[in-house]
Amino acid sequence: MSLENKRAIITGAGTGIGRAIAERFCREGAKVMVAEIEEPGGKQTVERILKSGGTAIFQQTDTSKEDSIQCMVECMVSEFGGIDIVVNNAAAFVFGSIEETGPEEWAKVLSVNVLGYANTIKSALPFLKKSKNAAIVNIASVS
Repeated sequence: MSLENKRAIITGAGTGIGRAIAERFCREGAKVMVAEIEEPGGKQTVERILKSGGTAIFQQTDTSKEDSIQCMVECMVSEFGGIDIVVNNAAAFVFGSIEETGPEEWAKVLSVNVLGYANTIKSALPFLKKSKNAAIVNIASVS
């Protein structure tokens, strides 16, 4: 699948794998929204992409909140005219033993890693359906 002129939302793109995906997509010709909860990392990713000649915008997004996801999707459509690709990469982690982890921490993990992915897809789906070659990529890890 060619990424030339594809419009992609990449969540959790402020660092690590998400940043690498955003940079690679732009090198391949995609227009990318860097959706990231941490503003400094998200803006840095966009700066790196712009310096290399790519097209990217930053949208501060908390994927555990439906209104933040909806704002992300609306901004993407307003800026780029649609959505062809969603990469769900944002993640929350629990550091520590299961005995030390409280229900609030587990709720946060589930709200980002499960509900965030589902709500992002649900919000983007009307626009993905309009794309001739849409794709959804969900990133997960076992740690």
